[in-house]
Amino acid sequence: MPRNVEDIIPRGERRSIRDIPIPAGRKKAESLSKPAPMREPNEEPVFKETSHQYENVYAGEKRTRKHRAFFKSKKMWIGGILALVVIGFAVFSLFSSATLAYTPKSIALTFTNNSYTAYKTAASGQLAFSVIQLSGNKSINVPASGQQQVSTKASGTIIVYNDNSTSAQKLVATTRFETADGHVFRIPSAISVPGKTTVNGQDVPGSIAVTVVADQPGADYNIGLSDFTLPGFKGDPQYTTVYARSKTPMSGGFVGTTAKVSDSDLATAKTTLESEINTDLLDQARAQVPADFVLFPGLSEITYTLLPQGTSTATSAIENEQGNFTGVMFKKADLAQYLATQKLGASAVTGPVEFPDFSTLTATFVGTNPDLLNASSVNFQINGNTLAQWVTDATALAGDLAGTAKSNLDTILKNYPSIQSASATINPFWKSSFPTDPTKITIKEKS
Repeated sequence: MPRNVEDIIPRGERRSIRDIPIPAGRKKAESLSKPAPMREPNEEPVFKETSHQYENVYAGEKRTRKHRAFFKSKKMWIGGILALVVIGFAVFSLFSSATLAYTPKSIALTFTNNSYTAYKTAASGQLAFSVIQLSGNKSINVPASGQQQVSTKASGTIIVYNDNSTSAQKLVATTRFETADGHVFRIPSAISVPGKTTVNGQDVPGSIAVTVVADQPGADYNIGLSDFTLPGFKGDPQYTTVYARSKTPMSGGFVGTTAKVSDSDLATAKTTLESEINTDLLDQARAQVPADFVLFPGLSEITYTLLPQGTSTATSAIENEQGNFTGVMFKKADLAQYLATQKLGASAVTGPVEFPDFSTLTATFVGTNPDLLNASSVNFQINGNTLAQWVTDATALAGDLAGTAKSNLDTILKNYPSIQSASATINPFWKSSFPTDPTKITIKEKS
């Protein structure tokens, strides 16, 4: 007989399906498949049940977020550093530069009484010279004994010119030379003025230096440099073709009472004065010579003139003396090129040559000292040792190097025989070519 549910479930004990216990294994599986409760984005997960599985899952999620943030930050730093490096390279490239240091070709030269000629107006292949002229005075106090009446005439040196013909012009003793303001001076003895000559296609008047003495005593004839005519030729052609110019001022004219100085004391004073004048004038000449010229003391002349006494007493007097300096100057580049060519030959001296040091050379006149103010040429000799050094055109070399690879340096230097050896440095260091701007390339001689 069929049984009713009531027969199975006791009466009074009715139960719902919810009252049926779930097996333990099924309960555990359902709990694992149950979705996690919703939480705020920044809220840490809250677990109502503490199983190792839940802890591992959310701990892994947390580590993943941290790793992602770390790697993102690391990539940003690396990118920034790379950007700075690229910018740095670009900036340094804008300020690129290069330096080429070279050793010039050179050769030692020795001169032993080697004679040469220089010309005031030089042709091609000849050496030109210039003249410097200075004057200076010195005074010294000397002992005196008593007084004396003095009447002296001024005197000085003039250059007499003959531009009339190739024949010499003779002038007798006491021939007059007159300034434009009427001061007359005379030559003490007869002279012969050479006729004009032709130098390098130009007519050059003949000339001679001579001492003249004032026509009258007194200080009125103590005059400066002047031009002179010869009154005796007035009305003749020679009046305009024979003339004179001062080589030194006129000095020594005096009329009056002076202290009496012994000859020995005067000679001692004169020696002292001339030594001091010599030193001073040479120093002045060196200071006035342009930097690109050289002056040899041996190619100079100083003439001395005793001037009237200064203030004197019964026991002392002031002696005055004047010095007049004339000297030969050479342009350094011209002299070096000329001497090197004369020594080595034109075929060996290709390109400009210089002497870094002229102080090791001495020069002196050959024969009698010429009248430097009027001489068309001078003969001199050289002694000493020096170094002839070839000159490099730094501007041209920088232009040739601009924009070229450093590896081509040797090829470019073959066009510069003036350079014995060279080395180049390019900045920044990673650049392998010279800057395209030649002004950023420094060319310098190795010290």
